[in-house]
Amino acid sequence: MNDDTAHVMDGVHQPNLAIAHSWDRERWTPSGLTALQQERLGAILGHATSSSRYYREVIGNTGNREIALRELPILTRKTLMDEFDRILCSRRLSLDVIERHRNGDTADEPLFDKFRIFSSGARTGQPATAVYDRHAWDLSLAGMRRALENAGISAQTRIIGVGLPATHSLATGLLDGLRDKYSVGPQLDIAMPMSEIVRTLNEFRPQVVFTCPSFIRPLALEQEAGRLRIHPPMFCSTGEPLTQEVRELAHRTWGALVLNVYMAAEVGLIAMECPFTQGLHVAENMLLIENVDARNEPVPAGIAGQKVLITTLFNRTLPLIRYEMPDLVTAATTACGCGRHGLRLAYMDGSRENSQMLPLRDGGKVPLHALHLQAHMLRIPELRNYHVAMHRGAMTVRVTLRKVASKAHALTLVRKAVQAELDRVGVAIERLTIEAVDEMQRLRTRSREKLVRGG
Repeated sequence: MNDDTAHVMDGVHQPNLAIAHSWDRERWTPSGLTALQQERLGAILGHATSSSRYYREVIGNTGNREIALRELPILTRKTLMDEFDRILCSRRLSLDVIERHRNGDTADEPLFDKFRIFSSGARTGQPATAVYDRHAWDLSLAGMRRALENAGISAQTRIIGVGLPATHSLATGLLDGLRDKYSVGPQLDIAMPMSEIVRTLNEFRPQVVFTCPSFIRPLALEQEAGRLRIHPPMFCSTGEPLTQEVRELAHRTWGALVLNVYMAAEVGLIAMECPFTQGLHVAENMLLIENVDARNEPVPAGIAGQKVLITTLFNRTLPLIRYEMPDLVTAATTACGCGRHGLRLAYMDGSRENSQMLPLRDGGKVPLHALHLQAHMLRIPELRNYHVAMHRGAMTVRVTLRKVASKAHALTLVRKAVQAELDRVGVAIERLTIEAVDEMQRLRTRSREKLVRGG
């Protein structure tokens, strides 16, 4: 352990339990937290029904009565975008005004010097727009700082984001917003040449790297080749499902811990792991989360749901009430080693929309999720990146490869891995095509055909 990482290593490998209590809300009793949530829910409902034409119509006047969430309608992403102007609680804003700002020369600056605009939807192909006023953004940054503190990350820790899309990304915006209080390095875009990313990382010497899990693998390959020479004790993974294989890869390469971070542009930071990595601690003073099945019925802890419904308690410009997100999560049933109480997500398995119904040999169909293939693909050392798509009964797998002695051998390994998973679940497809490409980001696959992209 060198001097650069000594102070953060304490937080990574020997979590400071005092840090866990730095967020006042986390010291509240369950009844106190419930009271706080109900108070904030009542306030946001009252504001939404008085200031939003949409909520005034679908919910009506709540008066002084206590409202149960299950009584309220669900807001889908499609409805959010179809009714965006009517949901907004600011007369200065509209989707047209936001789009003109987003496509203009000042897109990186707050709209009207007040509103921050972000986009979501890369996983599902259904884009969504998010708006934060100044107060909501300040609260979002405060929540992020508290989550970092609970992870043992101090203001002196050198943090960098790499592989995160730079334009309109919430993760990028949050890191940029922490620059006045944290040591945050230059933002690195996944579209940059790898040589530029490696050079910047070597110069900055980060102690915490925020990135998507599929980008940890190419970074590990650069470290293995000796071009990348960094020693971060921690990665924070966001934007994609985090697998055990990626955790093990980071540990083998850097001796690093990988913390899972769950956020979405529309609702902000939802949950984040602490260094015990025993589940993601939900930001319960900022939002309410319901884990439900396909019929929107509550799912008990320990059972995987089909989607989550999130109600934000802090954004008065774009309040989201029972906002549907197609994420597969399971609530924890046991306590976390850090001693913090409250709701934790034991598993965060990614979007159910990142799967497709495939035909079975014996008739019928079965859902094949991206993670089913990813577990096999990550074990192929020759593989650098991959993309799997379905179209009219045929599956196409495109890969980028490391410098290998035999491209044909590498493609054979990929074919065997994919076919093994298809055989395991009994899927019968008309045609399986495996091909190597030079640059994955140049591919333009229609979102409805996409099954998974990873690396």
